[in-house]
Parts: sequence; structure tokens; C-alpha cells
Amino acid sequence: MLIDRQGQVMGEYRKRHPIESEMAEGVWPGPAEPPVFETDFGRIGIQVCCAIHYEAPWRRLGELGAELVFWPTAFAGGQLLNARARENYYSVVSSTNKDAVRICDLTGDELCHSGRWQSGRLSAPVNLERAALRPWPYVRHFPAMQAKYGRRLRLQTLHE
Repeated sequence: MLIDRQGQVMGEYRKRHPIESEMAEGVWPGPAEPPVFETDFGRIGIQVCCAIHYEAPWRRLGELGAELVFWPTAFAGGQLLNARARENYYSVVSSTNKDAVRICDLTGDELCHSGRWQSGRLSAPVNLERAALRPWPYVRHFPAMQAKYGRRLRLQTLHE
């Protein structure tokens, strides 16, 4: 359940990829289409646990306009979490019950993280006004964009 600032239920995410033991207990896969929730701070998506191993729902969240994806899970996910953020151009916040947690920005860079032996509580500012473009074919428009917006626009090219 997704709860808003007033304590009201604003939506529900149903786990798309339950593990075998969960299915033995009666948990069934949720809908194939992942929901995106419009909040007062931005559009968010949710993925849970083993969904990290399935590219399609993460990509679909980006296509649906998610700016931030929350990933509660039982394991840390490693660099795959950073990759999901970078390949889909949105920020990702993880939460585990025992392992490292992290916040990644839309380039996949870690804004902050904890470890197994550190506190799992952390925070970092996430800039939802930041956007990413694939350079081709838009690179030809970069000079005009910079001229129009001046210092209000910061263009950064990730050459590698």
C-alpha cells in the first residue's frame, strides 16, 4: 500500500515476481503493468525483491514517467541497483531488512549508502528536476538549449 501524507491509501503495488515459497503460501503474481503513482513531490514507482532481476518492469516504469522508484527487498542488490537507475534514467531508493541500503540518482551514482554493519537509516537530497537525454540525435540541439536557458541549464555529457 502507498500511503499519502494525510495517512490515506493512494494506491497499491502487488508484487509481480513472488518467490517459490511465497507462492506455496498463496501469494500470486500481481498485474504485469506496474503502477506509477502521482504524488505531491513527483511520480513514483515501486518494485519489490526479485523484480531486480527482470528488466521489463523497470523499463516500463520509466516509459510511464516514474521519476523515483522505491525498492524494498530482503537483499542489497549490488551494482544491479545502480544499473537499473542508470539504464532507466530515474532515481532509486532501496530498503532492506538486514543489508546495505542506498539511494542512486538517475546516472546510477550513489548519493548515499549504508553497509551491513552500519546504520540502515540514511537520507540524501534527490533532484527530480534533473533529466537525462540520450545524446543522439539530441546532441545537435545542445548549443541552442544552452543559449536559451543559460546558467539555468547544466549540460553534462557522460562520454563513457
